[in-house]
Order: sequence, then C-alpha cells, then structure tokens
Amino acid sequence: MLILGQLATNERFFRAPPEFLEAIRAELPRGAEFVVCDSVDAFRARLPEATGVIGWPFASAWLRRAPKLRFVHLLTAGIPEGLESVVAAIRLSSSAGTNARSVAEHALLLVLAAARGVSHAGLTHWDADAFRPARALDSVRVLVVGYGGIGRALAGLLEPLVREVCVVSRSARVDGARMIEGFERLAARAAEADVVVLALPNRPTTRALFEAPFFDVLRDDAALVNVARGALCDEARLIRFLDSHPDARYLADVAVPEPYPEDGALRRHPAVLLTPHVGGRSVDVWASLTRCAVSELRAALACTGEP
Repeated sequence: MLILGQLATNERFFRAPPEFLEAIRAELPRGAEFVVCDSVDAFRARLPEATGVIGWPFASAWLRRAPKLRFVHLLTAGIPEGLESVVAAIRLSSSAGTNARSVAEHALLLVLAAARGVSHAGLTHWDADAFRPARALDSVRVLVVGYGGIGRALAGLLEPLVREVCVVSRSARVDGARMIEGFERLAARAAEADVVVLALPNRPTTRALFEAPFFDVLRDDAALVNVARGALCDEARLIRFLDSHPDARYLADVAVPEPYPEDGALRRHPAVLLTPHVGGRSVDVWASLTRCAVSELRAALACTGEP
C-alpha cells in the first residue's frame, strides 16, 4: 500500500510539520508506505501506484492516472468542484471545520474594520482623512451568507456586539434560538444590511447568487466582506458597484488569483481592504489538521479492509 502526501505548497505556513508526518506514518499498517511529495511533478509521477492521498487539492483529471486509488483526504475545508464530481468510487473527505473559528475571527476583524471606517491608505500612511466616519456597533445590521462552520461561529461572535445578525443559507431552519432563512431571502435581507459577509462554498449555485441583481439591492453605503472565495464575486462587476457607490466598501481575505497582483484593480481601489488569505493561520491549526487527518485515515483504512 502506498499513501501519497500531496504537500507541495509555496506557503511556508502550510508546509506540513514533522509532527504531522509522524502521526500519519504511525497509523499505517505493516508494509504500507507514506511518501511525501513536495512537488507537483513528483506527485503525478507516483499517483498511478497510490492507494490513498492526503494533502492539498489537485487536478481532477489526474485521477485517470490513479487506477488503484481508494481514498483522498484534503487538508482544505472545501472540496473542489472537479474532484467532488468524479470520485464517486473513491472515499473523499476534507478538513472542514478545523479552522472555522479562526476564519470567523478574521471575518470579525473585517466587520469591525468596516464599522470603524478602516482603509488601506489609513493603515499604511499617517492619514486621518483616509479613515471614514465610524459606525457604532450597536447600530450595525450584519447579514451572514452561509451557515457552515465559519458562518455559525461568526454569527455567535457578532450577536453580542451588533444591533442585528441575520443568516441566510441553502435551507431554512432553526438552530437553537437562531432562525436561518433560505437563499430565497438573500435579496431582501441584503437590502437591509449595513454589512454582508460571504461565508459559503464556491459552487455554480452559490456564484449565481451574487450576479447583477445582488449588487442592485445593496445599500449605497453597504460593506461587503468576503472570507469564502474570491470567485464568488465577479471582480469587474464588484469594481463597477464600488465606483458607482462612493460610500460602499469591499473587505476580503480572498481573491482571484492568489497571490493577488500588486497592480490588480482591488489593490488600487480606495474602497477595498484586502488581506492575503490569512484567516486560517491560527497557531494550533496544524494540530487540528493532524487530528482530522488521522481520524479520516483510520476510517479509510477500515473501509478498505486494511489491518
């Protein structure tokens, strides 16, 4: 049995530490091998031999090169569309929820920045005029779009601080004392919100929610916060909205592409505050990723009948 660690990444923070590799190897049955691939080329070369993969997402087309593959565990919270649609015969799992609290806290930072009128220019230069007038938190209405781990954690963080928190998700339901409304209520709720937070997966169905009608209903002074995926909002449409609504804001921890170019439109726009996809970088994230990976590996080995 060969398990591949697809751990090629250019980001130092997300390079797997020795403790993660040791924990995976400790779970393998006698005779099994865990090979760490630190480059995409190395991963592709060994994929035809692999029984399982643990690591970062990869191109779904590569699965044609993997006739022995039985399970894939991703270190990301989401599962790319391509992989999700072609792995019906393969056990597929993700690390959803492992860093939800950390991302929710970063979303809270961006909501507070929106309320306090923080700007990129105000942070990088001593320019008081670059800060917009602050809004009192107890007057702010926030709409959270998406109710996975991040949306749920963020709603809990916001409720003691702001005037109102509304949540819309794929399906309407009640979660304790919290009412979750369906996506059909998105336009109505967005029209009332001071701040709209995107915290939902990037899918064709979710991207469709944020086409032209969505921007048409936003308040002239609305702040849009995105901690989901940059592709949810068409950049050209977003820039047109900001240009035609001078009091509107866009604050995000995600972009397309990543890394986002220094001369990109979002970097140059005065109504945008962009952080470099750092919401999930908590000090204990690798401990959480390790626990999740070990649990999923045990389940996968049990399903494949390995001792």
